[in-house]
Amino acid sequence: MPRRVPTLAVLLLVVLAGCAGVAPFADDGADTGTVSLYLSDEENAIDDFRHLNVTITKVGLKRADGNWSRRGGGGPGGHDAHDHRHRDRWVVTDVDNRTVDLTELRGPNATLLANLSVENGTYEKAFVHVSAVDATLENGTRVDVELPRDRLIVKDEFRIEQGQTVDFVVDVTVVERDDGYVIVPRVSESGTDVPVCRADGDCRCGGQGGMNHSHDGRNHTHDGGCDCDGC
Repeated sequence: MPRRVPTLAVLLLVVLAGCAGVAPFADDGADTGTVSLYLSDEENAIDDFRHLNVTITKVGLKRADGNWSRRGGGGPGGHDAHDHRHRDRWVVTDVDNRTVDLTELRGPNATLLANLSVENGTYEKAFVHVSAVDATLENGTRVDVELPRDRLIVKDEFRIEQGQTVDFVVDVTVVERDDGYVIVPRVSESGTDVPVCRADGDCRCGGQGGMNHSHDGRNHTHDGGCDCDGC
């Protein structure tokens, strides 16, 4: 009789979980792929700056479909993963207050922010959470650069399959307005089908499903940039 107690306990947990509408245990055997999330800067007013440093605290992806499990993360606003994984469908990772100088990321130049291990499925959005901006113009003047919000969000739907590695570029740009400068996301220049010229000299052409091609830094322009036209 005592040997039946663990079985009855498990059955009770299953029944209770069914009433709550969530699975009782995480699916540790779920198939996964990898999304390499990059940050790049489209050239607009960036030439006005000697430095344009942004401090990034976390990045994330939002899943499009509803097949979600306990492996999900919290929303981009910092909600607790356990409480909000089913509502927001975000996968979030911290990047330890990393500071990136956007003046070094002109055009296709990009820096890797994180490699996210995610469940197979379709994803529709990516975000970069910025906690601080420190900007200096070419003449040495310190200026304030605004953000429309503390999260730079872009939308580009893509699918990840088991064992795939997909490069996703979040492209931003700084523009000058009558009241100053502002950093905004560039949806048209973001996503998976975007050339990536990494800071380490590795030139990669955008694509999904491990179709990116590395040229080991051989396709470089004279100004130190990267030319991915040959991919």
